[in-house]
Amino acid sequence: IVERRVADIVSISGDDVTLSTAFYTGGALDVLNIKAKSLRLLMRLNTQSVADWAMGSLDPLALRAFIQRHKQTCGEISLLISPTAHAKIYSGQNGYLIGSANLSTRALSGSAAEILWFENDDERKRAMDAAVQDYSRKFSPCSVARLDAYIAANEA
Repeated sequence: IVERRVADIVSISGDDVTLSTAFYTGGALDVLNIKAKSLRLLMRLNTQSVADWAMGSLDPLALRAFIQRHKQTCGEISLLISPTAHAKIYSGQNGYLIGSANLSTRALSGSAAEILWFENDDERKRAMDAAVQDYSRKFSPCSVARLDAYIAANEA
């Protein structure tokens, strides 16, 4: 089921892709391959705490590997972080997916009660793009160097 749901996310690819999630793990990020001119990642990360990482809710190492791997297939990658990020929106040129499924193995495995709704109506897509743009203003830019420093300072 992970492959099917990942295929759903990949299907929205295009010039500009946004992946927005609260939680993310290596199992999901490792199998997700996006091709885009611009990839924007709106991810939960509190650089002042390791609580989410320690609980296994997110995996900064997998996020870093995902970014490094996508330097080959995406022209521009921007990472924006928020300690309170919660929305699960996967948006691209061909439409968007919205629902409860994080980019985690558990959420995409079919073993959890999750939903991802696909929408490609042009008017709704424009409205969602505006909503995601507004949502992204609550995030802070995070360079790979800053992510590396967070990992180095907190890796067990």
